[in-house]
Parts: sequence; C-alpha cells; structure tokens
Amino acid sequence: MGTETGGGTDDTRRAAEPDPEDVLSLVLPSVLDGLAAEARRARVSAAWTACRLADERPQLGAELAARLVRSAGEAHREALVRTLASLHERHPEPVGDALRAFDGTVVRAVRKAGSWDFDAELRADGGATTASGTQQIVETSQPGVSVYQRSLPDEPVEPEPPDRIVDDAVETEPEPEPSPDVDGNVPDEPGTPEHVEERRRRIQAAENSEAFAAVQLVSAFDEISVIDPPERGRYGHVLPSRARMDQAEYGVDLLFFDEPGEDARNFGSAVHERLHQWYCADEATGIVAVADYGDHPRPWVATPRAEHTLADRGPADLDVALRDARDLAAGLAAVNERGLVHGGIDPHDVVYPSVGFEENPSPSLANLGVMTVFRRHFQPVEYVDPRYAAPEYFDDRYGTVDHATDVYHFGTVLFRLLTGEAPYRGEYDDVRAAILDDETPVPSDVRPDVPDPVDEIVAKAMAPRKLTRFETAAQLHRQLDQLV
Repeated sequence: MGTETGGGTDDTRRAAEPDPEDVLSLVLPSVLDGLAAEARRARVSAAWTACRLADERPQLGAELAARLVRSAGEAHREALVRTLASLHERHPEPVGDALRAFDGTVVRAVRKAGSWDFDAELRADGGATTASGTQQIVETSQPGVSVYQRSLPDEPVEPEPPDRIVDDAVETEPEPEPSPDVDGNVPDEPGTPEHVEERRRRIQAAENSEAFAAVQLVSAFDEISVIDPPERGRYGHVLPSRARMDQAEYGVDLLFFDEPGEDARNFGSAVHERLHQWYCADEATGIVAVADYGDHPRPWVATPRAEHTLADRGPADLDVALRDARDLAAGLAAVNERGLVHGGIDPHDVVYPSVGFEENPSPSLANLGVMTVFRRHFQPVEYVDPRYAAPEYFDDRYGTVDHATDVYHFGTVLFRLLTGEAPYRGEYDDVRAAILDDETPVPSDVRPDVPDPVDEIVAKAMAPRKLTRFETAAQLHRQLDQLV
C-alpha cells in the first residue's frame, strides 16, 4: 500500500530515532574533554558542537545546559561560561529556565559573559582544518545523530563560591586577545568573509525577530534598523540600532528585558510603569534619556547609544571623579524626590555616551527603578553585583530596599570612580561579612591622595545602618557640590 512504501511505520521511525538521553551521553564526554583542553582551538570546537547539538535538537538544549553546569569542574571555566552564554543566546527560554534552577550566580555569570563568535575563533586558528578535525570527534554510526564539533567556556556551579563567579567572570579575567590569522589579521576586526557573513547573519536574525518587528510597528521612530549584532546587557539583550525621527538620525541601544518563567504579565506591567517613571524623570542632570519604551511583545526601552560603563573604566582624575559624582548625585536626588527608587546602582548602571569629542564625557545613571521589579521575580544576585550591594540586600534586619539603599549604592560607585576598584573583594561569604561589618572602606585605603573630606562622604554614604547614612541623595549632592 502507498502508506507502507514510505519511511516505514511509526514504530520503525521511532526505533531509528535515538533516545535524547543516549544522544547526550554520547556527545557530552567529547564536549567536556574539548572544553577542558589546554588548546583554545579544541575548546572552541567543543563549544560549537554543543551549540550545533542544541540547534539540531532544540528539545535537548535545556538538559545540555544543565549538565554542563553540573560538570563545571571538568571544563575550562572561561570556555564553559561562554558556551552557556551562546546556548542562552540561541535558545533563551529553555536554557534560561534550566540555568535558573541553579544558584543565581550561575545565571549572572552567564549573562555577563560574551557568546562565542565561532567563525572568527576558528578563522584565527586555520578554520577549515578545524571543522573537519572536530567532526571526527563526535562522528557516530548511531542512527539519527548528526552533530559537528567546536568549543565551550567555563562556569562555576554550586561547589564554587558565588562571588568567585562575579570576580573572575565579570572583572578580574579580561577576555584574552584574539590570535592573528595566517595573514596577520585579527579576527575581531572586519575583513574575513566568514566574520562578515556571521555578523550579517546575526544582524539579519535580530531584525527578523518578532520583538524587533513589534518595535518597528509601534515605536515613535519613523525608521529603525539594527547596525550591530545583539549584545548582552545587564537586564537583557541589547540591539545596537540606528533610528530616524523628524528627519534626524540617532544611535540608540534597544534593550529587550529578560522575562521570568512565571507571572510574566504582572512583571511586564511593573517594568512598564518603572519605564514611564524613568521617562518622566530623564530631563534631570545625570540621568540617561529615554527615547521610547513599550511592553509588547516583552518590555523594552530605547536609550542613546552608550560607549561603555563605569565597569569598563579605571580611576578618574580626582577633579573629574568629583565632578561626575556631583552630577550623578544631582540626578539621583531628582528621581528620589519624585518617589522613584533606583534600587540597584552599581558601575554597570553608570554609562558614558558614544558621541562627542570630550576627553572626559560626563556619565549618566541608567535603568531607573528596574531592579525594584527584577528583585521580586529573579534572584537579586543574578543582576546585582554583591560587591556594591547594600546590607539590606543580605539581611532584612537592616531594613527594606528604599531611598537609603540608593545612597549606599551611590557611595560604592563613588569609591569605584575614585579608585577603579570595588570597595569589597573576595568570595561571596567574605564580601557579605565585610559589608555587614561596622568597618567601612574608604578610597584613601587604595588611593592615598584622596582628601579626608571625600573619605568622610564615602564612609557616611556606605554606613551599614541607614540612620547613619545621608538622609537623602540631595544632602549627599550638596556635600559633593561643596568640594567641586
């Protein structure tokens, strides 16, 4: 019969399709071996294999990510984290849900890590021979298995102390410089056809997404287009874009916020309300402007293109640091007076503009009020760097998160402006204990030329007990203004 001359019966077809558990058991050891290898080429190959497996068999993505986290001790840390970031970028919902089942620092480390640019990485090491060599690692005669191999990054799991992840993955382990190819070209620079094609593919995929199409339809922009591949931001994915409005053209960062697995509707409504409050307060000095915002198909906000954040910079000259602190404090005072609590100020929220020719451009505060929503739907450690967090984030005996929390966080940012370092370092438990201790670090501990009046401002802002901090951000601003 016609129905019998095709690919066989349903039972026959199912028999030819290997069990997902068997596929993972077959491929995972090779991936982990590759990720643990000393050669960067082998790590890249293993990561690529993991991503191709998830692409070809999306139902395996979540379990693959979970097993990689559990096996973190068997792989190279940087490689594992970047592989998980690549899996999350390709399959955000299932992989994100899988990662949230672990300690919140796992999610935070992955979100801060950059995903692999596989074509550039492989091109840097000869490209073509890598592809064929890695296929042999995972080639199998088992029916239904079709996987290719490249490499993975490293990420600590439950056995790893939480702030070890923050220190190592975010700030203390800079990305290694890419190796030049055989012609002496650095792969991260435009030029190689593979790199250009991968970049074009990622831009096109972003522009074809449902989220970007909705922004094109409902935003206030006359026209908007993606100009660079997506980037991982603090609270979600950022599309670097070019927008046109009233015959003027602007560079904008289009941020699509992460969403929780549950209660997404209430979360979206709350974020939209905070974005409206931010929009109404952005005329204040030291506040990032909001060009547009919305909540369909997920919360998003468009802000002027940022060159970098305070987290990317070293210490500033004393007069520049105090000027920047004064202006940022003025903005914080203005939004607090409107009843809006930022809730999560740290160096990633202090952004510097990408336009202009000033040697020392003034920074602004971003993400106003967003953390007050995120902390109710996600583990705070996924989004707040513990080294800059107020005591009330660790122990509710210190009170709730409110305007006084903003004063404390601002003190930690002032410390960073002056020294280029976090006020606290070390493992998570050590950081927590130090923050809850009565001894508060001051900038002159790191930078001896900082005068006593500045130390006193930082110490008062960062006092563990709220009653001994500045009463308001406006009071803090006045103190700084007297020093500039």
